[in-house]
Amino acid sequence: MTSRGSNWGIDIGGTTTVIGYIDSSGYTCLDTIGTEAGTDPKAHLERKRDLIRGVDDSPVSLGIGIAGFVRRDLGLLVFSPNLPGWETMDIRGEMADLLGCPVFLENDSNVFAIREVSRGIIPRDGIWLLVTLGTGIGGTIVSEGRILHGRDFAGEFGHM
Repeated sequence: MTSRGSNWGIDIGGTTTVIGYIDSSGYTCLDTIGTEAGTDPKAHLERKRDLIRGVDDSPVSLGIGIAGFVRRDLGLLVFSPNLPGWETMDIRGEMADLLGCPVFLENDSNVFAIREVSRGIIPRDGIWLLVTLGTGIGGTIVSEGRILHGRDFAGEFGHM
């Protein structure tokens, strides 16, 4: 199956990375692979580029959810106990250069919460606390259907 001009997503967790795309036929999971924590993060991102380019020569956009404290405004992973060596790497800029499309970087728990709000699993009214369990523990606060980012990382917890 070949995809052209799709929107892509990568979930980079402490032990597993999932990569997929959305096109007119819906969501397709392309691959689930080991994150290879402790190896060169740039090489990891280059492998993701190669996977994407293998099926899509003109990706429209890429969203990345990653486990840790994320500076969305700078496209940086500031801290992650499970991804040593990734701190202060311009993940958003690296992937934008590798793919030639806009890239968005966000904490993985926040991405999960956004999806659950859009699906109606988390109601759009009220305040909700979401806890994610995987290699580590993450969390997000959702208020009135929106992520409560707070100042710096105030709305995120976990990674401790």
